[in-house]
Amino acid sequence: MTGDNKIFGGEEEVISEPKKYIDSAMEYDSDGKRLALLDKFYKDRYLAHDFLFESRRKSKSPEFHSDILKLFYSGERFCLAEAFRGAAKSTLVEENAILAMLFKDSEFAIIIGNSYERACERLAAIKHELESNEALIELFGSQVGPTWSADVIVLAN
Repeated sequence: MTGDNKIFGGEEEVISEPKKYIDSAMEYDSDGKRLALLDKFYKDRYLAHDFLFESRRKSKSPEFHSDILKLFYSGERFCLAEAFRGAAKSTLVEENAILAMLFKDSEFAIIIGNSYERACERLAAIKHELESNEALIELFGSQVGPTWSADVIVLAN
């Protein structure tokens, strides 16, 4: 990706304190590989989605996923992603919420669904990733926090 979007590999943003993205109790590797990966994923969120959530993909992500992610990371207060059924819109939103919380882009997220049950299903998918995604756990440590219920979670970070 090219252009001046700081998230998608254009102009690079300097992270003054990349360690803040990792649980402070974790051990840091001596050669800085973890910090380098965090820095790379912080700067290139499309790469982060592709790499960190690879197990959620049946095949290579289609090009329109990058358009949806650009919209999500555009800084717009409100955005709408419209695509055909099965286009992985909900999956991308879940991944976006996970990365936003782990990189501390925002303090909290609100999940709205057609019903309470549907919103809880989205949260369950997010919880599953946080509990079982080895790449996320390796980079950010365990994020299972003090509140971990069907309708509310608080991350450890």
